[in-house]
Amino acid sequence: MKKENSNSKKFKWDWSSFLTNLTAVILGIAITFMVQKAIDVRAEKKAVNESLNLIKKELAVNCEELKNCDEKIKLEQAAADFLISHERDYYAAPVDSLYYYCNVPLSIGKMKPTTDALELSKNSVLLQKIKDQELALNIIQIYGIIDEDIVFFNDYNQQKNDLWQQVNNDELKALMSKEGFTAQELWTTMVSTPEGKVFLHEIPRKFYGCRDFNESMQLVEMVMSQIDEYIAEN
Repeated sequence: MKKENSNSKKFKWDWSSFLTNLTAVILGIAITFMVQKAIDVRAEKKAVNESLNLIKKELAVNCEELKNCDEKIKLEQAAADFLISHERDYYAAPVDSLYYYCNVPLSIGKMKPTTDALELSKNSVLLQKIKDQELALNIIQIYGIIDEDIVFFNDYNQQKNDLWQQVNNDELKALMSKEGFTAQELWTTMVSTPEGKVFLHEIPRKFYGCRDFNESMQLVEMVMSQIDEYIAEN
């Protein structure tokens, strides 16, 4: 009977153990990477959704600003229409309406869009990680629309302010500094000059059919709904 070499037997046992341990280590590393990748994917998805929620809240704020612009414009149009229709004799105009509309055209407003959430999303590259590229494009475009609307509103108010500086002559300043001056006195004095007439008549001319803020608000709400759908699906 041939005697088996004990060193050879030991070598075979060690090699088998080494392969088993190596396989276990490789599998452990692979599983760790897979788990870490899954964690990273979930973390990224959570970050994107949180960023979209911030953008949605910001869009809601901007939508409210557009609503304020729209309401102010409509009120100014109504005031201008009323004051133009009675410019021949403000003393014969309905007193309650005259005092309601009296100071409306004189107010100068300014709006500013809020873009902090969008900028944060861009800087953190989260906007690029939105899987729905159409949604990402719609978000960028709707901020552009909001900006155009508010720029238009602010330009109008700047033009109105420039006209007001021409109207606000010494006679008008003296009247407005007098205690207890009436709305009838104010607007009779205003339209007694060519500059005053231009100031009043420019308000409806600037806005009739020029800008549809309601359409912009509807587009904002549509994008907000798209964000809700994306978050629900992801």
